[in-house]
Amino acid sequence: MSGLRRIILLIFMFLGCVSQPIFAKSLVIASAAGYKKPMMALYKVFQRQSDVKIEPIFGNMQQILSQADQSGKIALVVGERSFLEDSQVIFSSFRTLGQDGLALAFAKGVYLSNPDELVNPDIMRISMPNPGNAIYGKAAVEFLNNSGLYEKIKNKLFIVSTVPQVSTYLVLKEIDAGFINMTGALAVQDQIGGYLPINPSYYFPIEIVAGVVNGFKSEAGIMAFIGFLGSEDAKKILKEYGL
Repeated sequence: MSGLRRIILLIFMFLGCVSQPIFAKSLVIASAAGYKKPMMALYKVFQRQSDVKIEPIFGNMQQILSQADQSGKIALVVGERSFLEDSQVIFSSFRTLGQDGLALAFAKGVYLSNPDELVNPDIMRISMPNPGNAIYGKAAVEFLNNSGLYEKIKNKLFIVSTVPQVSTYLVLKEIDAGFINMTGALAVQDQIGGYLPINPSYYFPIEIVAGVVNGFKSEAGIMAFIGFLGSEDAKKILKEYGL
């Protein structure tokens, strides 16, 4: 092969390499199960605007944080700030997505105008996510204790693992009422009887953040996604889902 042909071949090989997406490595983002809908909406818009491939994970926050700590593959975790800060995972920074709230939702065929009506005999089964693993279960217990309702309805309580499980039971009408987050209530509002926002003075504020796992802060994909979260497109989506 002549020197000129070799040079031309090398040029084409180089152009072939640089024409590949800048962010060839996928970005693994883990979120609390209750935020699947808003996060998937964000990913859809973000991936139309960039070459970053998102690998989403959703589930119980304790399991997610354990996986983030042990696998070394999760770059970003979305959840309640204090829950993330108190975990074994080291985060280099946090990006606030918004404030979420606790809601008392009820199934179709049930109507509640006030949380005090949970004591009524026709309200038989009330669900909440596990307060040991889910921030909204913890918030629900705080509300019930601070409002004086806990002792009155404790025998009606049905504990599950996650917010989406409570929502599913509500949609299927297997429970009468359940404590979920406002984001979750908005996501299923057409499939349930309704919901009541709980006065935030009864529980600690719930700040939802995207936490960058230590070691990933300088990766191009992370910087692009964090930048996107500050865009008008992202803010609009988060607002639609109550954040």
